[in-house]
Amino acid sequence: MAKYYFLIGYVICGVCGHSQPLLITEIMYDPPVSCPEYLEITNVEMTDAEWDESWIQKSTSQPVLMDVPGHWSSGESRIITADKVKFSKCYEEVDTGLVYEADLFALTNTGTGLTLKAINSTNQSIDQVNYSPSDHNEMLTNTRGVALERNIHEPLNNKWRSGFVQFGYRSLGFLPEWDEMLDLEVIFSTSKIYTQTNRQPSLLEIKIQSEGVDGSITIEVFDINGKKVQTIANAVPLQGGELFTWKGKLKTGELLPEGLYLFWIYYFDVEGRKRIFKKTCVLSSI
Repeated sequence: MAKYYFLIGYVICGVCGHSQPLLITEIMYDPPVSCPEYLEITNVEMTDAEWDESWIQKSTSQPVLMDVPGHWSSGESRIITADKVKFSKCYEEVDTGLVYEADLFALTNTGTGLTLKAINSTNQSIDQVNYSPSDHNEMLTNTRGVALERNIHEPLNNKWRSGFVQFGYRSLGFLPEWDEMLDLEVIFSTSKIYTQTNRQPSLLEIKIQSEGVDGSITIEVFDINGKKVQTIANAVPLQGGELFTWKGKLKTGELLPEGLYLFWIYYFDVEGRKRIFKKTCVLSSI
């Protein structure tokens, strides 16, 4: 399989604290009909940064200069696509001021490698990722129009997940979350529960480890179509070691249809700031 490479260049920022300030954070390689492919690139530095010229290159072909401003705000995401007009029609929710055109070649739908490079004396690599169709959630039978979103907090910063149904299977401009609250953790006991009485596990335990952390937790459950089906916890104050359970049933006792369910766990600190954890669990009858 032939591999292609993107190279995004910048001049090293002397005040930047992050070793990889620019990261590829989302890929649409198999877009809906009449919509263009795109890359999302994010400045994951916690402060604003000034970059020099940016360019994009396919393999050993000549670099293509991108008309992108040199100033990147902290957490700012920018979209690189081949056709800004078509892109804006397909993704109306995206601020057009963050969308830039480049001579973007077709992203292969069999998977490939992407590389970010720095323009400096060593030409050092700052980011390298690979993606393939197998990175999508196995419950999705048709992944056309579903973006691959990068979970930058996974080991090696190279873990992809399917775009969120709440955002129409893409989450353009939905900024990555920084792990600023190291003492707060959400732990799922299993990734699958069973509805048959003779199969285990029959329930999901959601443990909130929050030693020394104040605030509240809200837990909402969505089906694969993005419809909210249940609220497990609503602004529950944290006291340390909270444990919630889910059996795949509504409060009425009605069993939910089998399939993949998405859990959004909202943490609000005492100053009203919010952080969202996203996890999944499969409800199965076999």
